[in-house]
Amino acid sequence: MRQRYHDQKAAGKITLIDTKSERNTRSQRKYWRQQKRKQRSRQKDLDKELTPPSSPSTPASRVQEPPAPSRPQPSKQKEQSKRERKRKDAKCYRDKNSLPMKLDSANKKQAMYRKKIQRMKDALSKDSPKTKTKKLLRHLAGNNSSLNKVRRSLEFHYALIKQLRLKYKLKENKKKVSHAVIGSVIPKYKALSYIRSEIGIRNPSKDDRKKKKETKIKRLRVDVQQFFERDDNSRITTGVRQTVTKLKDKRQKRLLLDKIENLYEKYREEAKEAIRFTTFCRLKPFWVKQKTEKERETCLCKTCENLTFMATALYKHKAIKTFNIEVLVTQVVCNPNNKDCVFGNCSSCKEKQVETNIEDFNTEISWNQWKTEKEKRTFKNGEIKKVTVAKKSQENGSLGHLMDRFHDDLWIKGRKHLFIVKNQMNHYRKLKESLGPNECLLHVDFGELCRKDGKRDSKCSLWSFTESNNTTHRLLYHWKNEQASILLWNFR
Repeated sequence: MRQRYHDQKAAGKITLIDTKSERNTRSQRKYWRQQKRKQRSRQKDLDKELTPPSSPSTPASRVQEPPAPSRPQPSKQKEQSKRERKRKDAKCYRDKNSLPMKLDSANKKQAMYRKKIQRMKDALSKDSPKTKTKKLLRHLAGNNSSLNKVRRSLEFHYALIKQLRLKYKLKENKKKVSHAVIGSVIPKYKALSYIRSEIGIRNPSKDDRKKKKETKIKRLRVDVQQFFERDDNSRITTGVRQTVTKLKDKRQKRLLLDKIENLYEKYREEAKEAIRFTTFCRLKPFWVKQKTEKERETCLCKTCENLTFMATALYKHKAIKTFNIEVLVTQVVCNPNNKDCVFGNCSSCKEKQVETNIEDFNTEISWNQWKTEKEKRTFKNGEIKKVTVAKKSQENGSLGHLMDRFHDDLWIKGRKHLFIVKNQMNHYRKLKESLGPNECLLHVDFGELCRKDGKRDSKCSLWSFTESNNTTHRLLYHWKNEQASILLWNFR
């Protein structure tokens, strides 16, 4: 048995108590105490059963043994005080549970009596229309003064109805009269249908309510569509074949310039009527899409992309609360729409910094950056030249170093860059909205490379000197409330 215990211990099947956790140790020792207590109880019972009864004592062997020491019994007063204390504790516990219910009931009664007093005061201070009518008709027979009051009230009633009917006939007053007459008092005395028929107010049907709702949705759809088609929120694609068709409606594809969550916050700040995010997404035009890597055929903004890369890396390590550059700019300036604040002429903006939450500044971190590098290239004529190209490279450093660099770039270049872009887009939009009947706005941008055989090629070959390639430039011309596009071909 001993050898078996040592074998199991060597094999790791038995866990020693020194290797257990504090909680498991307490549990094991408690179990041992219980088992030992049970063993002693069983042994005591067994000893009583096996012990023979004592033999009767004889007068010769009768010896008086000393009495066993008895345990002192508690006094009667102590037991009584203990019971009294338990009764008091139980009463306190019951009172504690019943007091919140009593307090709630008292508060309800207080509110009920307060409301009763208010209603009594209102009843004493002013009479209802029914009470006034009863007072007029109470002593009508043989009372000339009461007759005159009833006559005057009826004349006023019919005169007021006639005046409201004449006002309601005018188109510009229909809504005002309806809002002034129909309220909470008229339905209370069941006079809504009567006043509608007397004045001539048409009862709105379900079709009218549905039409009103559809009109509101149509108006919101137009506003949301115009917001998404703005050049500061989306850009039109350059490819001739980059179109989207839905229900035989063919449109040129537009790509969003920001996340739809950020655009929703921007729309809420500008719009007069607030809508929910789900409605905003549902009203988005079907030809406005999220941009992907393969659909990006235009140049990136180096300043914006580098700031976004650094902000995203800091956000992943929970150093900043958001990676939205526009929100971060608002943390370092007083007013992002004020030129003095953005260009560093404001004295109060100099002390502002981006809100950070960094525990360890020495944490190693990596992020991407666009950099311009010079490299040698061989052209078709055999000439070797150094050209400047932009490449995306990965950088490594500490979290504190990245935070300092991001704050410097945001302070020196980022805020000015976003302010200029935002103002340019606003000026561009105002120009389109203020076009005259004989004016148009031309916008020539983007270059797309095409072969003469109709196939598309990569954009890097745009700068190669080949005779089989040509470029197309899309020309957008806007006139009042309309826009169109044509292609300008550049053959080589």
